[in-house]
Amino acid sequence: MLRRLPQFRTLLLVEGGPDYLAALHFAHELERWDVLPVTMLGRGTGAKMDPGALELMRGRRVRIYPHADADGGGVKSARKWALQLAEVGCAVDLFDFNLLRRTDGMPVKDLNDCTTGLDEESTAGLREGLFPKPDLVVHPSF
Repeated sequence: MLRRLPQFRTLLLVEGGPDYLAALHFAHELERWDVLPVTMLGRGTGAKMDPGALELMRGRRVRIYPHADADGGGVKSARKWALQLAEVGCAVDLFDFNLLRRTDGMPVKDLNDCTTGLDEESTAGLREGLFPKPDLVVHPSF
């Protein structure tokens, strides 16, 4: 997909299938046709990214959405991925779920948690800062 669609200069690197679907949901809801979700199938799949995948991501903007796990493992894995992406010229940052809260007062652990039940302040902040600012306006072909 990345080879055939170079207009996706901003990648959303998420952890697992539910977060991948959440990223697609938010891209559609926010009409951000310039972003492309990419998933790592959990932090347990290994900290070393495939060299071929890294080459496809070369030079792109990447925002990583690490799980806010109690043991810190999601952020630890994300930092390892970020270093590898930086080595191939990617501009990388990590989204911080610790700034968000659900209506029941519980913390948000991952992107999928953001699809329902956020408090008003978190919802407003999420809409504003979930994705990096666009550097190119892309219109869908549909």
